[in-house]
Amino acid sequence: MGEQMTPTAPDRPPGVGGAPPQALKLGETLGVRAPVVIDAEGCEAGQARCVDPSTSKWENCYRSPCIGVVTSGVFNYRSSTNRGTVAPGTVLFGNLNEEFSCEHLDTVGNRRAYVALNPALVEEVANACEVDSVMFTAPALEPSPAATVLYGMVAKIVSGRAANEESLVDLTAAALRLDRRHGPPPISLSQRARVIELVYHLEDTFTLPWSLAELSEMAGLSRYHFIRVFREVTGASPRQYLISARMRAATDRLLTPAEPVTSVALAAGFNDISHFNNEFRKVFGVSPSQWRRAACQTGRDAERPRPLFAAERRRH
Repeated sequence: MGEQMTPTAPDRPPGVGGAPPQALKLGETLGVRAPVVIDAEGCEAGQARCVDPSTSKWENCYRSPCIGVVTSGVFNYRSSTNRGTVAPGTVLFGNLNEEFSCEHLDTVGNRRAYVALNPALVEEVANACEVDSVMFTAPALEPSPAATVLYGMVAKIVSGRAANEESLVDLTAAALRLDRRHGPPPISLSQRARVIELVYHLEDTFTLPWSLAELSEMAGLSRYHFIRVFREVTGASPRQYLISARMRAATDRLLTPAEPVTSVALAAGFNDISHFNNEFRKVFGVSPSQWRRAACQTGRDAERPRPLFAAERRRH
């Protein structure tokens, strides 16, 4: 997905149909080097800076549904759902083919983090949320606790730390529910029972490369409802639960000194050793090899006989 490139605007953000000649993609603000492409969903996420002293006002059109947060700069923004001056911390919502315009108030320009969504994903989540349309109806969300929550969701996706199906579904649902009064439907006993049954199944099959679509289909729920019910039952998202199960299995295998770390990771269900190392460090604060050495050394120390009252004897 993304925009159709033209010679006059070679680097404008995906999901946007035009930009000033000096619109540049950024890779520093949130720690990413290039736009993140979530292949499974046909979505893109990244950062952009628009600054051009010769073009203080420009008009554009969203080529896909977009959710963006302003990270720096103050400018006038106008669309079919919003008109006004926006500042850092503001969340902007763009609908497919919606026209908008920006007017810079200085030569500094602005920076934004954005997620360009696949229209099919928005439609799927809108149907699951039982909202009356697939359009983002909320105007720009001014800096506030609610805006900060959405900023965090966008930032995690843009950074690559949460560029996955669950994060996209959560962000889309949160944006669609803004400015709509009814909350999510209650979780039924049958939905809870189906997810509990699936949890037992995952305890035996966590090493398999399950996708969110496969798991939600097994539970007979949409992806949006499956994530909600799974969190309610287990306290974790499906992805977090699978990673936790794989980490437990890897920890057990690491207590066997002879098995290579790569073999441990693959046997536990991690198909990428760097992903395994990163997840392990998040939990234990050290690499798998360091943890194994410390664990095995502790075991040897426990087996070594120690004289009684050794400390007392050393004092005399």
